[in-house]
Amino acid sequence: MKKLKFLFYDKQGVSLMISYVLLIAVAIAMSITVFAWLRLIANVQPIISCEESTQLVVESVRCIDEVNSKLLEVVVKNNGRFSVNGFILSVAEAPHRAATSSLVPLSSSEAIATVPGRYTFAQPLLPGQSLETFFTNSYRSSTGVSSVDFVIYGVRLQPFILSEGNLVVCEAGVLEQSISPCDLR
Repeated sequence: MKKLKFLFYDKQGVSLMISYVLLIAVAIAMSITVFAWLRLIANVQPIISCEESTQLVVESVRCIDEVNSKLLEVVVKNNGRFSVNGFILSVAEAPHRAATSSLVPLSSSEAIATVPGRYTFAQPLLPGQSLETFFTNSYRSSTGVSSVDFVIYGVRLQPFILSEGNLVVCEAGVLEQSISPCDLR
């Protein structure tokens, strides 16, 4: 009878151990399931951004008054350590005001779509290179594209890169510069 009693106690010990193993296995399985579900729901994508030392500088700004058209010439230089695919330019309508108007660029290539305020280089601008860019006397307003009816007192330049077909604006590379008054009217 004592033998039977010991066998019975041994089985209780084994079943208790099995219950702990099952409890731990269920907890691990649930945590893996919740992790996989959260990863699917969150859809975390890596953040694509510009390198810290990506920047352009304005070497010169000049108004060109030709017979048939008026242009704004902006000579930019890549002063950073990485290539830049283009920049976003806005102009200020008054001294000491933020640059908010986006001029229409003259594209360097017919394959590049013209978007008001955005100049895209035909080839990436390498570090140390300079390039002349031209903008027309048209700008984007709330009603569409209009002719410039103000004097330009400043420019705001923000470089961008293209990564996997997406436009990535370099937030650390913003340059605001006052210029001598430029009349494109």
